[in-house]
Amino acid sequence: MQTKNLSILSFFLLVLLNSCGGSKPISSSPPSEPVTSPSPNPGDGNELLSAINALRATGCRCGDGERMPAAPPLRWSNSLAKAAQNHTEDMARNNHFSHTGTNGSEVGKRAEQAGFNWSAIAENIAKGQQTSQEVVAEWQSSHDGHCQNMMGKEYSDMGMAFVDGAGGRFWTLVLGAPL
Repeated sequence: MQTKNLSILSFFLLVLLNSCGGSKPISSSPPSEPVTSPSPNPGDGNELLSAINALRATGCRCGDGERMPAAPPLRWSNSLAKAAQNHTEDMARNNHFSHTGTNGSEVGKRAEQAGFNWSAIAENIAKGQQTSQEVVAEWQSSHDGHCQNMMGKEYSDMGMAFVDGAGGRFWTLVLGAPL
């Protein structure tokens, strides 16, 4: 029954992601403007959600050697995805790799502006990885708290985005818990 529910949930998440619109196809030439890849693809939100939830289901060892216990699965949040998309587009457009936006914004403010009122919030960013598996592996091996963010029991929701820009592929994962 659990597998059937996950399959149904995965299907609806994929339908939801495909119906969001507003994305441009990736061109073969280097983009002058940030280009968001349409779903399904190697880095769509459903694949990243599944990869992170697989880690959370069993627990894992983080890059600093800390063993993180299993945690409840995350659910997709369109609001957090919007916050992630806005920040990722900003980083790609400006070839700026930072948790602080070029306008000085921080993840909590971006989440609120996207409609997510939070009691806990975290953000992982990455640059250069091409697939969900690569970026999750990088965050798991990170010594900067990215793994602890993915495994944090205080988070129940996530949203993500990746954008190809002149500086490479930029990724943002936003994790949160609603008020």
